[in-house]
Amino acid sequence: NQTGCEEIFENMLIDLKIKYESQKILHGKIFDFFVPNKNIIFEIDGNYWHGYGLTMEQMNDVQRKTHVNDKKKTLLAEGSGYKLVRIWEHELEDEFYEVTKEKIRVMLK
Repeated sequence: NQTGCEEIFENMLIDLKIKYESQKILHGKIFDFFVPNKNIIFEIDGNYWHGYGLTMEQMNDVQRKTHVNDKKKTLLAEGSGYKLVRIWEHELEDEFYEVTKEKIRVMLK
């Protein structure tokens, strides 16, 4: 099941006419989106669950666990030859949406 943020990002990719795969599995880990012609994996990170703006000391146990898993996924993707781009939840909110969309458009053109 997709999160609301993942739905917003997927609609952005569709609007930009980007060919993508969702739920890319790599070495047993699931990644949110994969753009094959650019070899880029996108992870959409919720601000709360991924501890946006917090130090490890400020994070709760779940956020710390998620943070460690994020680091492992980044190393796994990059070690397998993919570029991994993380998009934060707030980057998909109304006030940042168009800026993020343009960033993605330029990255994937």
